Amino acid sequence: MNYQEFVAKQVDKIRSSDVFVSLVTENYLKGECRNALEIGLAILLNKPIRLLVKEGTPIPSGLLKVAEKIEYYKSEEDIAIVGERLIKD
Repeated sequence: MNYQEFVAKQVDKIRSSDVFVSLVTENYLKGECRNALEIGLAILLNKPIRLLVKEGTPIPSGLLKVAEKIEYYKSEEDIAIVGERLIKD
């Protein structure tokens, strides 16, 4: 898949969603290009941005500014439970 196909696929996914939920870990933040693209698309498509953050992960201030809601989890077992809180509303 080339870059244009990837971007088109991401646009379709985000456009068809009601909310943009991002699982934020230190490794996620290292993949800056893809993550910035997805978050930028969510902003442009006027989607609420919600973050599911591993406890102890520093969140960049710019990401904090655009996040509508943030939930924290401690372990992988918590992700489903905490994630449910993010998508309710």
